[in-house]
Amino acid sequence: MWRYILKRVSILIPLIFLVSFIVFALMELSPGDPARAIAGEYATEEQVEIIREQLGYNDPLLTRYFRYLGGVFQGDFGTSIYGNKDVLHEYLSRLPFTLWLAVFSIFFTIIISIPLGVIAAVKQNTWVDNLLSGVAICGISIPGFWLGLMLILLFSLKLGWFPVQGATKLSSVILPAITLGVANASLSTRTTRSAMLDVVRADYLRTARAKGVKEKRVIFKHALGNALIPIVTIIGSQFSGLFAGAMIVESVFSWPGIGTLTITAIRGNDIALVTGCAILTTILTSVTLLIVDILYAYIDPRVKAKYVGV
Repeated sequence: MWRYILKRVSILIPLIFLVSFIVFALMELSPGDPARAIAGEYATEEQVEIIREQLGYNDPLLTRYFRYLGGVFQGDFGTSIYGNKDVLHEYLSRLPFTLWLAVFSIFFTIIISIPLGVIAAVKQNTWVDNLLSGVAICGISIPGFWLGLMLILLFSLKLGWFPVQGATKLSSVILPAITLGVANASLSTRTTRSAMLDVVRADYLRTARAKGVKEKRVIFKHALGNALIPIVTIIGSQFSGLFAGAMIVESVFSWPGIGTLTITAIRGNDIALVTGCAILTTILTSVTLLIVDILYAYIDPRVKAKYVGV
């Protein structure tokens, strides 16, 4: 098991190199000038040039990149050009909000998708199955920003049940979590249905029914237990993807998470902050996927046997 974990961690290092260089290069192509942003609107060209020289912006791209990367491997992700704030501190201060949003969203996904997927599989080819499949397709197709705006119009502006934006109270997380969770729940519902259909008519389930085991126990313990691997796979991937994919929803709801922080940094051409957010989110996503992979061993003994052999 430990050899497998070390192998996955070793893959993370070249991934950080790749992501950081791509982001660094893309920021180089952006039209904004960080030195001009720091100097201010009324600064002279001489003042801007001095700042550019002090920050090393006149150095070649690769020189600046490797200088930055050297700091990263020492725990220094640079300083934001706005407010002179430490990038790592800024990221960590926003991370709890994104984690809070991701946990609520994945909870919504689980409580919706698994029961509906099981029902659709049990009622295969009936009107119930067709209805749930149609709803799932609609949920996957709806753009997140549009759904978020509609939820704000209905539940915030018209009914006044939830705050319009921000993270001022516990109820603030409900609408953005639902917005993020609808597409994920729809996809997980279809995955659960497919996984259940592979096992719901298996021979060992017929044997259990013949022995007099109650149908609910057959479905929810034996069938669902053996169908969990693909379900855990998709839900785990969705959870890790929420860290990087929540930017639009966070912007719609003015949610103070890492997605909003990244968008603000991109708009301000803050190279250090954008690159730091990209690297830290890559690490966070990779660690989450690693944890999901390890969970497989506790769900399916066959997967555990493969791990032992690595």
